Amino acid sequence: MKNQDKLGILFDQIQLPDEYRKEFDGGELMRIIGNQGHDVYHFVIQLPHLVKPHTYFTLKEHLHMGFPTFRKTMITLQVPEIAIEPLKDYYRYFMEEYAKENPSLSFFVDKKITLNDSIVTIELGNLAEKMKFQSLQERFMSDLKSAGFGELALSIVINPEGEKQIHDEIMNDLKEATQEVRKTPVVDAKPVSNPISEKKAFKGNYQRKSRVPKDNDEEVILGRKIDTEVMTINNIMGPQNNVTLEVYIFDDEVRETKTGLKIVTLKLTDYTDSIYGKMFINDDDEYAIVKKNLKKGSWVKLRGTVKDDAYSKELVFNIYDVNHLDKVIEEVIDDALEKRVELHAHTMMSQMDGVVNEVALVKQAIKWGHKAIAITDHNGCQAFPHVYQEVTKYNKGKEEKDQFKALYGSELTLIDDTVNIVVRPTDDIMLDQTYVVFDFETTGFNAGGKDSIIEIGAVKIHNGEILERYDELINPGRKLPSKIVEITNITDEMLADKDNEENAVKRFIEWFGDLPMVAHNAKFDVSFLEMAYRKYNLGTFKNTVIDTLELSRTMDNTYARHSLSALVKRYNVPWDESAHHRGDYDAEG
Repeated sequence: MKNQDKLGILFDQIQLPDEYRKEFDGGELMRIIGNQGHDVYHFVIQLPHLVKPHTYFTLKEHLHMGFPTFRKTMITLQVPEIAIEPLKDYYRYFMEEYAKENPSLSFFVDKKITLNDSIVTIELGNLAEKMKFQSLQERFMSDLKSAGFGELALSIVINPEGEKQIHDEIMNDLKEATQEVRKTPVVDAKPVSNPISEKKAFKGNYQRKSRVPKDNDEEVILGRKIDTEVMTINNIMGPQNNVTLEVYIFDDEVRETKTGLKIVTLKLTDYTDSIYGKMFINDDDEYAIVKKNLKKGSWVKLRGTVKDDAYSKELVFNIYDVNHLDKVIEEVIDDALEKRVELHAHTMMSQMDGVVNEVALVKQAIKWGHKAIAITDHNGCQAFPHVYQEVTKYNKGKEEKDQFKALYGSELTLIDDTVNIVVRPTDDIMLDQTYVVFDFETTGFNAGGKDSIIEIGAVKIHNGEILERYDELINPGRKLPSKIVEITNITDEMLADKDNEENAVKRFIEWFGDLPMVAHNAKFDVSFLEMAYRKYNLGTFKNTVIDTLELSRTMDNTYARHSLSALVKRYNVPWDESAHHRGDYDAEG
């Protein structure tokens, strides 16, 4: 069969609309690559030219819907030549799709993109944008390759104009903060009616008034005394002037620009929410006060303005008044006469299920007078060395009765209990009752599309003995794909005089009744059976189903292969490989 024909069969199977198929004229389905578990398939299609972005996304969507039993479908288009204009279209389309998941990525949509010697260059405005884009860089390049652009390299450059814009906005913030303190600018003896820029103004014409307090009010650290009403961070919904907060500084950072301006960034919380705080300082005395008083681990009272920050792309609290705040977090004390021992503690070494540092946890237990603690993280022992070192250090030189004890354990996942080995389980013992082992042969993989059952093979078993056999060929009403003929050895001539799927399935349902059902890769066979129930209004399939493929993966998890051919060899079951992929033979095997 020609590769062009294979591509047409694939499009029929996934029901790709006709209006998109013409873009694939001259294309070939080169190969289909499957994984060992037979639940991930990669389709490689060679094309004479790129398709439109919407066509590419439509193909991906129909591949996913067309193979509901596959865990994942992937596609790679291969084209001989690429050009910048299609690349621009795809870039914009990808960014719009990413922005549907994360709206903050929408500002990448209109960025400048160029192509030169297999190098894609994206021009961004500043370092913050570059760091943000790097988080999706791998996904973007993978999507480009999948769409037909092949192996490209990525270069990210920063436009100096973007950096200048950020600098100007910072200087503007500084001017606003100054004006909040002074209300009117202080000018030189020679007034300037038209300052050229904020940068020049701050060097000469607008002499910034220091916020260092001149009175002896010990409450004031910088600026003026704060007597306005305090609000909580969780009530900040957007830009707002004259905001007063009482906050705890849990981190701090200082960055100095080429002009000598110091940008102090504080991470602030009042335990209702958190926010970044910023101060712009070019006064040495003022910076000395900030460095001494606004440190990590201190409480302060602040007044300032909440703004949308162009650099961080989020709300930031610009600070212009700072006051002392005597506030102590109420300490939790364990005053129980008989102390408890925590036997189930998770630390930050438990992925997605713990946030506390293991050493801090031990220190807290010791502080409360506990005698021991059990560290039982999920699937790991990474906390053990740190806990051991801390406990050993504490116990050094102490009598045994005064020592603290660490108990080491772990919660381990022995069996993946999310695997559907049994669907609709009951308390009945399987081997004590009659059950049905069945297998279908079909025209393809898409139960929800044009594919249908062409053979039903089944056996009823009780106490290890076969009681009855069921085998029936079915006429699908259309010509069989050559690949199906090759795999199953079922031909159109064999099916020409057979009954249709509806009548055959009705007879099969009557035959198996309410007995438990067993199949290898049951998801596939059950999908066709359930689709037949829906197509022909036969009610709902409610039988218990056991999947021997999932059972094998769970019980024989040291083996890579779990196909029928692999299982019969593993368990020394007599098997004729040439008869494989016939419903009756596979069911009996």
